[in-house]
Amino acid sequence: MASISFLLSTWSIYVFHLSVTLLIMAALVAVAKVTFDKVGFAFLACSILKMFASVVFLIPLITADQASKIPDAISFFVPYFIYLGLDTYFTLRLLAQKKDQ
Repeated sequence: MASISFLLSTWSIYVFHLSVTLLIMAALVAVAKVTFDKVGFAFLACSILKMFASVVFLIPLITADQASKIPDAISFFVPYFIYLGLDTYFTLRLLAQKKDQ
């Protein structure tokens, strides 16, 4: 079986996702404290910024002269969607707090 070499390390991918997710959560809590009605819009804005940050993070992969970029793309986007799910869950829990009060 052929060995697959990855351009991006697993460590860097997870550190990127964790740091972006923590920044999003902090931003959503800050928005909720100032104006709770805008939390949904803040989540959408943060998600779009996360997409742009992901493209910037993937520029070395995009410009690389690698034969197959699919393993790297999969190793990036599987955690991307897991962390996006965490962002969504956190946002829903934050919105539910206001509903309960």
